[in-house]
Amino acid sequence: MLEKNYKLAEMIFLEQGHPALEKLRRDYYQWLMDTQQEERAGELQESQGDGLAAISLYLKAGLPAKAARLVLTREELLANTELVEHITMALIKGELYERAGDLFEKIRNPQRALECYCKGNAFMKAVELARLAFPVEVVRLEEAWGDYLVQQKQLDAAINHYIEARLYVTVEEPDLAITMFKKHKLYDDMIRLVGKHHPDLLSDTHLHLGKEAGLWSDALRICKDYVPGQLEALQEEYEREATKKGGRGVEGLVDQARQWEQAGEYSRAVDCYLKVRDSGSGGLTEKCWMKLVGVDVVAALDLYVEQGQWDKCIETATKQNYKILHKYVALYATHLIREGGYAQALALYVQHGAPANPQNFNIYKRIFTDMVSSPGTNNAEAYHSWADLRDVLFNLCENLVKSSEANSAAHEEFEMMLLIAHYYATRSAAQSIKQLAIEEGTLDALDHSDFQDTDIPFEVPLPAKQHVPEAQREEVRDWVLTVSMDQRLEQVLPRDERGVYEASLVAASTGVRALPCLITGYPILRNKIEFKRPGKAANKDNWNKFLMAIKTSHSPVCQDVLKFISQWCGGLPSTSFSFQ
Repeated sequence: MLEKNYKLAEMIFLEQGHPALEKLRRDYYQWLMDTQQEERAGELQESQGDGLAAISLYLKAGLPAKAARLVLTREELLANTELVEHITMALIKGELYERAGDLFEKIRNPQRALECYCKGNAFMKAVELARLAFPVEVVRLEEAWGDYLVQQKQLDAAINHYIEARLYVTVEEPDLAITMFKKHKLYDDMIRLVGKHHPDLLSDTHLHLGKEAGLWSDALRICKDYVPGQLEALQEEYEREATKKGGRGVEGLVDQARQWEQAGEYSRAVDCYLKVRDSGSGGLTEKCWMKLVGVDVVAALDLYVEQGQWDKCIETATKQNYKILHKYVALYATHLIREGGYAQALALYVQHGAPANPQNFNIYKRIFTDMVSSPGTNNAEAYHSWADLRDVLFNLCENLVKSSEANSAAHEEFEMMLLIAHYYATRSAAQSIKQLAIEEGTLDALDHSDFQDTDIPFEVPLPAKQHVPEAQREEVRDWVLTVSMDQRLEQVLPRDERGVYEASLVAASTGVRALPCLITGYPILRNKIEFKRPGKAANKDNWNKFLMAIKTSHSPVCQDVLKFISQWCGGLPSTSFSFQ
């Protein structure tokens, strides 16, 4: 009762000026501590104005970002040097460098703030701080920002920062810009500037690229794009050079691949190495594949994407770091979703996990939406699909708790999706067990036009397209017309002791929200089974019925539901079955 109705009880005690108010708060706080709910205990302390205690609890719960948010809003806490140092150490340990930088900047420690911003790649804040505190560092930071954007393949944005760093200088000094493009092997941009500022040197530049250090690959590519009339002559010259260096067989392919590699044209180098695969030279083929991995993994992966070799792309990416892997998993998932393959996209995240990357959120939401709106999934055969969706969302929510997105609006939305997916999976599992089947109701007491005294929303977002076949839509329309004309219908729904619809979580008269049963989703009003994880419980009758069904049927899917509940809720209740 304490954990369920604390807020209501506190409100009543406040209105009445009840002398037991402080004891109620102490008891609730002690219960939170006993059940290891440090975060909620911290929120309670924060709401009561005890910021120091709240921060201590947030840190104990492994939530330094939440502690930093609080200390940034309280000047008296910022004055506590030891406390701030403790929080910043926790932030740095958790690699939350940008938030640590914010805290250092707030306490007027610009040197540490700048270091943290740089480690967290928060270059915008780093440059803004440097303009005020370390003007001589601005040029270096702009250059570092540009280098970081180049690594992210955001070349256009990088150029702006190179300009700020006075590496590309200004439009009035194009020769320096051309030199920098050449240094970074951005040959297309280099030719663009040469054509704009030195059009008379364009042909000579193509020849220069072809002959300087043997960069024939770039010369051929750029010649084809800009001066195609000279392409044939340049190809003949390249053929002569290649012949001088070696034969035209496998060795010629390898030599050509090396030329592309030296030019920075990694995708073309990959093409040549791939051709060696079909040459029949086993030993050389193996060496070329080893070389291919060392050329430029990202370029090779991009080539696989361009060629639609997604399986090979993902197989290669799994051997790289987690960030690279999930970049291509996300690309593949997006491709599959566009093709209507949400199930295959879901399988990708079942296999590789669901990181808490904000750029992936739309992918996860789309998989969820496509799944719940897919026809033919309201049956026992669909269990494994629902279980996969549930498990992926659970993995995502666990990762969100450890990320900077913890307790955000997106986090709450995915927690709700997880709960929905769990209910779908549980329903699908129960459909395979006769004794768990829902009794068929009648339509004699249902008026579809009005859901008074329920928490069913009156306005819901309409889907962009119809989710059922036309024949089924007509069947529903005919049913609605039939029941609308039936005079036997009464405007009532089954009600419980609260006087509201029995499936409503919120009591209309009091606004009190009941916990949903983990098995049925119905409100828990009495005789509940509690789990270790706060806010998770089940109606005892439904829980016992579910356990009995598992014991008598030995259903693997129901056992899987039970296993998931144990994982999700921190274990199962100590009393596995009860008739009390």
